[in-house]
Amino acid sequence: MKSMKHSIATQVGVIFSVPLLVGMIHSAVALKAISSVLSMNILCLYVFGWVFIVRFMEFIICSL
Repeated sequence: MKSMKHSIATQVGVIFSVPLLVGMIHSAVALKAISSVLSMNILCLYVFGWVFIVRFMEFIICSL
């Protein structure tokens, strides 16, 4: 039973982690392009931080 819970937790972790990483890379490239086009400095770190926190909390809640 314990190994089944561990396996499920690992699979859920992968399912949430891969889209999170791809999304963060995509957002970094998009924000860099937008800031270059608009000649503005967008606070990328602030946005990434909040996205990461929200997704991490979602992962924790779903794995309980």
